[in-house]
Amino acid sequence: MPERKKPWVSGALHSALYFAAFLAWPAVWYAAGGFDLIRGEPWLWGPFGLGMFVNIANFCILAIHGYMEDGSIVLAQEEEVVMIEFVERHTAHVVAAIAGVFLVARLLTGGDTKVPSEFVSLEFWALIIAVGAVFPLYWGPWPGLLAAIRHVKAVALSYSICLFLAGVILLWPTVEKVLETAKPLLE
Repeated sequence: MPERKKPWVSGALHSALYFAAFLAWPAVWYAAGGFDLIRGEPWLWGPFGLGMFVNIANFCILAIHGYMEDGSIVLAQEEEVVMIEFVERHTAHVVAAIAGVFLVARLLTGGDTKVPSEFVSLEFWALIIAVGAVFPLYWGPWPGLLAAIRHVKAVALSYSICLFLAGVILLWPTVEKVLETAKPLLE
């Protein structure tokens, strides 16, 4: 009987990454000013809670179901490249959404209404994290490292999405005010 690979080291490290991301999310949220903003906008608990949930769920899924049939945690290099492309494609969608929200905010306000600086700050954080997640691939696709890079990119994607949603929540009252002002023009 062939000896099974011992994937627990690799699997434990990948699982630990998501657990570390779970623990680091409150620090990222704090650095982005999220906890100060929650006092004035309780809806921000949603993106904060989503960030906690996504990372602990990824930790649990990987810890319980993360092993391949042969006992390994690492996919073949070609499969990892496909998975990384999948994460990067979705990160590109987030970056495009951030740019779109900035454009819509500017068009809606038309210079008459100021876009909340907190919105700009959160969207900036989301953009920096999303774009910054691209760089680890350029450190070198060494065998076995691609899986770790994919998980790092997935963490950055989840952080970016949550910060993006928080920014949109903060922009919503401004959008409502602009729409209320424009209502007589639309009738």
